[in-house]
Amino acid sequence: MRKFEKRRDAKGVLRFYLNNEPYFLMGTLDQGWWPDGLLTPPSLRRG
Repeated sequence: MRKFEKRRDAKGVLRFYLNNEPYFLMGTLDQGWWPDGLLTPPSLRRG
């Protein structure tokens, strides 16, 4: 069995722990994708 939790480390920063060891989660950010402007939303100006 695995134990997964979030708790504060010695500095008071909230961290994820797996089996009582700090675990860094690495993944994509939920920011959306804008094909016209790569990482920025398209302009709303018209004409």
